[in-house]
Amino acid sequence: MTEQPPLPQLPKPDVCFVDGQLVSSEFDDIFFSAQDGLAETQHVFIAGTSLEKMLAENTHLVIGETGFGTGLNLCAVMALLDTSDSQCRIDYISFEASPLEAGTADRALSAFSGLDAYRHQLIASWPRRWPGVHHVELCNGQLHLQLHYGQAEDILPTLDFTADAWFLDGFAPARNDSLWSETVLRNIGRLSRAGTKLASFTVAGAVRQRLADTGFEVTKQPGFGHKRHMLVAEMKAGRQALPATEQADQHVLIVGAGIAGCALSYHLDRLNISHQLIDAETVVAGQASGNPAGLVLPHLSVGDSLAARLSLSAFADMLAPLDASGAILSEQVVSLDMPDIKARRQQKLATQGYPEDLACYRTADELSEMLNISVDVGGMVIPQAKLISPRSFCAYLAASEPIKAQITDMARHAAGWHLTSSEGVQFDGTHLVLCSGHALPDMLEQLGYSSGRFQLTTGQISLMPARDMPEDLPTLNFGGYLARLPEQVMLGASYDFTLSDRVLERAHRHNLALLPEQLHHLIDTDISGWQGRVANRLATEFRMPLCDYDCGGQIEGLSVLGALGSRGLTLGFFLARHLAGQIAGRPDFLQRRLKDAMSLNRVFGISF
Repeated sequence: MTEQPPLPQLPKPDVCFVDGQLVSSEFDDIFFSAQDGLAETQHVFIAGTSLEKMLAENTHLVIGETGFGTGLNLCAVMALLDTSDSQCRIDYISFEASPLEAGTADRALSAFSGLDAYRHQLIASWPRRWPGVHHVELCNGQLHLQLHYGQAEDILPTLDFTADAWFLDGFAPARNDSLWSETVLRNIGRLSRAGTKLASFTVAGAVRQRLADTGFEVTKQPGFGHKRHMLVAEMKAGRQALPATEQADQHVLIVGAGIAGCALSYHLDRLNISHQLIDAETVVAGQASGNPAGLVLPHLSVGDSLAARLSLSAFADMLAPLDASGAILSEQVVSLDMPDIKARRQQKLATQGYPEDLACYRTADELSEMLNISVDVGGMVIPQAKLISPRSFCAYLAASEPIKAQITDMARHAAGWHLTSSEGVQFDGTHLVLCSGHALPDMLEQLGYSSGRFQLTTGQISLMPARDMPEDLPTLNFGGYLARLPEQVMLGASYDFTLSDRVLERAHRHNLALLPEQLHHLIDTDISGWQGRVANRLATEFRMPLCDYDCGGQIEGLSVLGALGSRGLTLGFFLARHLAGQIAGRPDFLQRRLKDAMSLNRVFGISF
């Protein structure tokens, strides 16, 4: 089998301050005008795209930007949104190949005192330098930043959205030609509609010609400061603009109140979309999401896998809501080099160049000192991983308590969906989203899919009294995992195909067998006093989750989010954000290959 290339990593920015001005040593160029960077932004990008007029005439705008840099352009848009008293919602989609550290951006932006309030907002939520897409809500949720870390030339061709305006920024074409390549500008044309505005500080002939070739009508206008000209353009024949989604006319039915359903409820509520959360239980997280504790940590891969790309973006997206939820029990996970097959994999992971605040390898001596217990192997430290209370987190996310109902019939009609429960309760909605956990195959079977394309397993955790295990010991992973809870110790987890709903002694023995003998002294190994909890996990045969809006565009009003396997707590919030945005008609952030990998069509190999 051919080895995958390494996961693309982000180069450290080669920048410095010269007389208070931020300069890129790599490209020998300044980040913004030495005369007045804010005035330049307002002249070139704000005035060049007639943004103030657009804010007054629209309820929703999508702004695309190449070259996020310090975030100066974004702060200027935030200021305009504030001073214009506009109610327009903005999706701001930007790309950055070499992200700055928050402190560097903060210092650069501090030169503009009029932007202090907006700078503080942005820097407080500045994304970590991890590859993938990052989400930041600003201006009380009125502006949503979708920031893609990586080369725009690689990412733009994989996305599908429609921009109303483009800020073509970045270092000059003569110094950074990849940002102004035919591929980048052709895709900017592809992602524009008739009437899309575009502005840039450069009037380089190659840039003007490439934009004209994509359908933009390009003109020169007076530039800022010492620059004689700047570029403005308008798309004459782009993709057809999608009609605005009438949120007031929508009502979404969510079946399932685990992590997927509760996260979808959260995002729909933020988008002001009416919905009902329906579950067979009376509480959130009654099934697989209801364990007393669960891990939120990234899937790290040796090589560039879709699963790793998805996991890194999802993990980054979870940090802010977790901090706000109060559901965190402890932080940091140490993944020990046990068993041998895992040790070999982790030693390869150590060579992948992951940022230190994402994952770092430590020797046995270093781990022993850090953990204050003796271990004879090294391992990966995941500093930002969390042990959380899933039920507390789900309760934080859900916009309302679930309605108890066992859905037995689903009927599609002209206006949407009609559901009936075993108790005769009926529900009507314009959109149906199945987030029903291990019950998903049965519900899909009612709609004509074969349940045989799924793998359903039982997982049992073991719970024992907290005795000699230090309270501050982080969660240890070793094929299984050992976690310190406030009043108990949790050991997990079994992987069984018998689908028993009972706590079994043999599953306790399985969990104990996973625990390396050198760690046995941390717990009471007499299983006769152990307790446990059983839950079912659902996965696809491809080991990728199911996340499909409108069934790939072929069944309007039906979407699916499930088969999250053992990674639901990490993936659920991020994938629910994608589905909620699609329902609301907001620009998508998932790359095409990822969407295809999580589609019903891939799992079932059929089209409608």
